Amino acid sequence: MKTKQFRIGRLATFGQVIKALGKTIRAMSDGSLDSQVGARICNGLGIMRACLETQKLEQLEARMEKIIDHVPYTRIKTEEAEVYVSSGANGHDHARATRMISTDETERMLEKIEAALVPPPRPCLSIITHEGDDAAAAMEKALAEHVACHPEDAGRTVEDFNWIGGERGLSSRRVQEHARWYSDAAYWSYSPNALAAGALDAELRAILRKEVSLEHVEIEFERVMKAVPR
Repeated sequence: MKTKQFRIGRLATFGQVIKALGKTIRAMSDGSLDSQVGARICNGLGIMRACLETQKLEQLEARMEKIIDHVPYTRIKTEEAEVYVSSGANGHDHARATRMISTDETERMLEKIEAALVPPPRPCLSIITHEGDDAAAAMEKALAEHVACHPEDAGRTVEDFNWIGGERGLSSRRVQEHARWYSDAAYWSYSPNALAAGALDAELRAILRKEVSLEHVEIEFERVMKAVPR
């Protein structure tokens, strides 16, 4: 009779090691794993757990060293505890908590401190304007479209974003020139099969890439197509 092979799975993270420990203990309890073998596995997993926790503590300490000088003699309240931070002349004082806390709690508090010291970068939106367009109105429209796709940003204003672009697109005259060229090329230079395959559209897009930024090619392509005589 074949016995089922015991597998503990991946051991790349702290959580996976804890899960493997629990799995091993349960296997020993129900008799599917020999207690001596299980004990050796638990011993090895315990060593791995200690190593991973030490690594995490070193990472947290490095993060604390980077931010400690930016919060002079400040008491920071969090949901878990109050942390007292002082920046000495040597820049190597450490945060002291009012009680013993776990590495997970320390990491959460550090994230709050880092967020307060270094605000997250503002997201970027882009616009393109044409002759007679109001840039402010274009930004408001772009923001409304963004919020419709990302409801979590509801309540943000134009000032909350970095704006990319704003450069003018093709002039109305240039759009008409492209439209006439497209119409003539479709009649004189391209076969019905080539038109159906999109060869002329590809050539127009290649021309537009030389005149406008890459992210605005499709916008200008649509403007030209609307102007093409039918």
